[in-house]
Amino acid sequence: MKKLKISKKKVSIILIIFVIVVILITVVFVVEEARNKNHVEEVDNSEFTWDQTPEWAVPYDPPPDYNRKLDLNNFESIKKGDNFEEIVSVVGNPNRISGSGVSIFDYRLEDNSYVQLNFFADFSNLQVMVHVQKDGTIKNLLDD
Repeated sequence: MKKLKISKKKVSIILIIFVIVVILITVVFVVEEARNKNHVEEVDNSEFTWDQTPEWAVPYDPPPDYNRKLDLNNFESIKKGDNFEEIVSVVGNPNRISGSGVSIFDYRLEDNSYVQLNFFADFSNLQVMVHVQKDGTIKNLLDD
């Protein structure tokens, strides 16, 4: 059998190429793992209905005027600091109530977007009122 003669230069080049390939593979795996770790899955809300209540939410019977037709114009007279009773006299009872420490009231609008009102837990005064559009865009409705 003949002995293969490989020069030290060729061995060095082969080792360098091998090390570079191992480093590249390691980098690819590390980057992919980081992507997977930070990946946030998009939530499909297409099957969401207003009648669904999360398991943790307090059961809430919709008010008699649940199917009323509201739009943004109904909320024009509401201002920061109004109390719950004043707001209910203008737009009626909310479609959904949630929150802990802060009370959150959702009013469904005719176009399937909604207005969300945030109060302190004692319903003393309105702190935040936003319009959440169907595409997820949020617009502040109160002047600060």
